[in-house]
Amino acid sequence: MSNPVDAAVQAIGATPQAASEGASLAPLLRLVRPHRPDALIAPHAWDAIEVAGSSLPPTTEFGFECHFLSGGSSVDLVTRVSRTDGSASLLARRDPSSPLPKPAGADDFWPRIVELCARWCSPGTVPAFAFEALWLEYDANDLRQMLPQPSLAFLYVAAAAQQSLNDTVADAIARTLPMLAGGPTDDRLSDTIAGCVRALAPPSALCHFGLSLARGGSEIRVCFRLQSDALALGLAALGLAAMTPLVADILASVHPDCRVMLQVALTPEVSPRLGLEISAADPVGWRSILAFLLARNLCTQEEAASIVRWTSSPTELKGSFPWPPLGAGVLPHNPDAYAEGAAWRALSHVKLSVSMDQQMKAKVYLYAGVVWPNAIG
Repeated sequence: MSNPVDAAVQAIGATPQAASEGASLAPLLRLVRPHRPDALIAPHAWDAIEVAGSSLPPTTEFGFECHFLSGGSSVDLVTRVSRTDGSASLLARRDPSSPLPKPAGADDFWPRIVELCARWCSPGTVPAFAFEALWLEYDANDLRQMLPQPSLAFLYVAAAAQQSLNDTVADAIARTLPMLAGGPTDDRLSDTIAGCVRALAPPSALCHFGLSLARGGSEIRVCFRLQSDALALGLAALGLAAMTPLVADILASVHPDCRVMLQVALTPEVSPRLGLEISAADPVGWRSILAFLLARNLCTQEEAASIVRWTSSPTELKGSFPWPPLGAGVLPHNPDAYAEGAAWRALSHVKLSVSMDQQMKAKVYLYAGVVWPNAIG
């Protein structure tokens, strides 16, 4: 009998042609293609994304990590795996009759992701996993592989952490992160993760864990919804007090209603760099973010204009959906119906990578999703 994990990996797609004939991300990406922002995603970069999409599993929500000042050439693809839209169960599906050969390189990360989804979707898994969604990031340089390997995996844990912070951290360290990394979490890294959480949460809220798959799980990223009044104490507790003035200056430059997430990299030492994810719920906040980027020469006028134009209008969707319709899409049972969906677009956030020597780089995350107004099955 075929190994169920191998069979599920085979069902992801063996070649772009084989995958495009079944359930893949490709037809969903094509719904967004007419809205490609040229200043942020160059034509050759989009072509690489579509090549990758033909061999990647489908999902109703995905995004594009666009590096500023790259002429639209440096764009990573990010995809969400969720139980609510059916994408996790597709990955978890056991299909021993699949005729597709095992993809090259799939013995690295994909079997771990498939196994995690299989357990996550199983009602017999006790205790339940303490995360709400899994995000996978694919580097631009890897998108033309037959089956791209994700370089990063992010576990979204905000809701679970709100219910029980300690249990959420313990579950990530002892179970979920080791499953993705392919081995146990180093004791020193476990201690650093726990210490980082103690230093910042509360009052800041734990939002997600990130795992560098390309580094064999040796680097963990921890992200918090930042409370600005706790910034100085938190950074000092992490040994990053020298970065407080720069971070405070950044926060003072954007609208006070902007949402700010702080991302810390642990190796197991606390790395001397930070990620700041800044977003806004309204145009006023986004104008302040773009003004900051332009004033610091972190993006071009054309890139800023593309960001302004990215968000779609709610009137583009037929049917009754919240706006933005996060979590509203459910994959049809028949992959032929994927192309009949309606795409929507929204801004996720701008990420600033800040180093101890005051250097900054920036990128924007463009969000997209698909819903089926007529509930096609």
